[in-house]
Amino acid sequence: MKGRRTGGSRGSGILAKALDLNPRVEMETLWLPRERVGQGPLILVNRRQPLCHGLPKEQLVSLEDAREPLPEGGSRPLLLEQETARMLRFVLGTLTLSGKIQVVSGYRKRQEQRMLYEKSLAEHGEVFTRSYVAFPGCSEHETGLAVDLGELREPMDYIRPSFPYSGICQQFRKKAYACGFVERYEKEKKKITRISAEPWHFRYVGIPHANIMGARRLCLEEYLEFLQSFPDGTCAFVWREEGWQFQISYQKACEGDTPLEVPKGQLYRISGDNQGGFIKTVWRRV
Repeated sequence: MKGRRTGGSRGSGILAKALDLNPRVEMETLWLPRERVGQGPLILVNRRQPLCHGLPKEQLVSLEDAREPLPEGGSRPLLLEQETARMLRFVLGTLTLSGKIQVVSGYRKRQEQRMLYEKSLAEHGEVFTRSYVAFPGCSEHETGLAVDLGELREPMDYIRPSFPYSGICQQFRKKAYACGFVERYEKEKKKITRISAEPWHFRYVGIPHANIMGARRLCLEEYLEFLQSFPDGTCAFVWREEGWQFQISYQKACEGDTPLEVPKGQLYRISGDNQGGFIKTVWRRV
């Protein structure tokens, strides 16, 4: 075992490529602090799995001229986690009528989510609010990895924007999976997610995970449970697309730092799941 390495800087997972070009794959040990379980594009955040750590300011970027409406009135620049923002720009840029889609909501501070929740309770009641507005600390919007989109029309409903399964909105859906986005709350998954269908709410989980979830018809809760069947060092789930082979495995976190073997000379990514484990994804050209 070589020297002890820490898990790197905080942010949306680790994306690294070693420079060793030796075709024989060598491994090295990465040590992941316990707090990293709550960080990365595959973290699960819901009423049962509250967000452990907020996103550092340096990981947030504004999305051009988009504005986020505030519950108390007014607005501020709309923010997203930087990789999420980059991939969203890319998907929208591939659409012939991208200007017909409005980015409605992105990152929210805990206090903003609390104010939105309380405002919805006052205006719409408990049943509506529990169906469409996440409890403070349990909202994907607090991760910077979630975005609400709406078909450009007036007036715009900022809690339930229109995003139909047709036209430019459906074009976005078809392209989104390949770029790491999933429609997070689908009607047939309500019993699992405990959130009513939200056709406008998209979550960044990264490549290749979005395509796998789409192909296997899994929501994030189901997908993370599925990956636990592939313990690191024993076996891996293998997925191939676009000239790449992905090997995906799960590692349960230790009480202290967790050792994880990673390959030199290959692209890999590690994400926490916010449930006590890590997901390792290794990329290889085939």
